[in-house]
Amino acid sequence: MRKTLLPGEQLICTTRPQARALIWPVILCLLCLAAASFAASWLLRGNLSRLWSWVPQQSEPYLALACGLAAVALVLFHTLPRILAWNGTRYVLTSQRLMIQTGVLGKVTRQYFLASVQDMAVRQELLQRPLRSGTITLELRHTGYGVLNDVPEVEKFRGFVQEAIDKLPPGVIYPDDTVDDFQDPALPWELREGGE
Repeated sequence: MRKTLLPGEQLICTTRPQARALIWPVILCLLCLAAASFAASWLLRGNLSRLWSWVPQQSEPYLALACGLAAVALVLFHTLPRILAWNGTRYVLTSQRLMIQTGVLGKVTRQYFLASVQDMAVRQELLQRPLRSGTITLELRHTGYGVLNDVPEVEKFRGFVQEAIDKLPPGVIYPDDTVDDFQDPALPWELREGGE
């Protein structure tokens, strides 16, 4: 993390989204594994050939293997990608920026300078309130909006962001801010006030 910090910048906190997004994939995975193991053991006892006499008894081990492979495929292609995506997402707050890092194999980082934040809104849905998580929407100067989904301890995190914004030195100019010093002789003459 130290390599990505700007000069004089300090790390305030790092968090990842609330884990509630993993509840249904994990429950589905457990139910599927339980159903596959039940079906495989039922097939290996020879129950299918007793139920339907036209099914060859030699095919039951292959059907049991197919049940196991279906359960493994569900874990690999449904549950595991969601767990990896959750684990690969980070919200990083520093004394100057708020960064959203996503990705497992390839990382994508979106950063918002705190000096460009004009307004911050917190929204909590019905399921987020008992977990104290929520969505933070940042209204930014010149660049639109930034959204942080399922932030854990959302009110505390919002307080950290607000405190970091309040501690910014006055007159700080970041790349997405407007230039407000028009008396600098290095600027083009069109931007200087009172000059010829």
